[in-house]
Amino acid sequence: MVILSQQMKTSTAILLFTRREKDEIRSKSLHPTPKVIRYFQNRTRNLISKTNLPVFEKVDMEPTQGPIEVRFFLAIKEVFDQGFENVIVVGNDCPQLKSADLILANELLLSRDLVIGPDSHGGAYLIGISKKIFHKDWLVNLPWHTNRFCEVLSSVSENAAHLEPLSDINRPEDFVEVLKTKIRRSILLPLLHLLGQIFLPAVWSFSCKPRLLVANLPLRAPPSH
Repeated sequence: MVILSQQMKTSTAILLFTRREKDEIRSKSLHPTPKVIRYFQNRTRNLISKTNLPVFEKVDMEPTQGPIEVRFFLAIKEVFDQGFENVIVVGNDCPQLKSADLILANELLLSRDLVIGPDSHGGAYLIGISKKIFHKDWLVNLPWHTNRFCEVLSSVSENAAHLEPLSDINRPEDFVEVLKTKIRRSILLPLLHLLGQIFLPAVWSFSCKPRLLVANLPLRAPPSH
């Protein structure tokens, strides 16, 4: 666990739950480049820093510490063990996430036990949890990696609050969904640039294959007349 920032005394801390680059690339069907992964990681760190909340970063070393639900539980517990009453957990693959979303989640946790930022696939891009309801039993039994995750998570607390639905980027079609939404120019232009980095190499590779194939064919002399 790395402490990125501890700028003010507060009852809430942010946990950035990330993967190693190679694990992040392997887990996503769009196969992002390391440069793309680093862009999203740095963007998320930057917007988190603007909240002035204490920030911890946990690099998920899968699968050495057990299944994802256990690793997630242990990461949150480690922050609670530092004396915080609330933990807001985010990943690095939601380009629409803003500092204002994190600030709002912090404000909601003053009166709510659970704050959820639902994504477009039934998962969550943000989870804010109060120590009062934090328990391993319900956390590890959530339907992880399914479109029912957010639905079941919401049932954990009667006073759960929900933020605006946003889109995570895990698949090529997720880019399309994000580009359909109203998105700030400062985010749109980098997204288009990154989109090209992901897909143009594949297109270029495909377009070169016929030429390579022709180049490797045995040469024949012109027919004799």
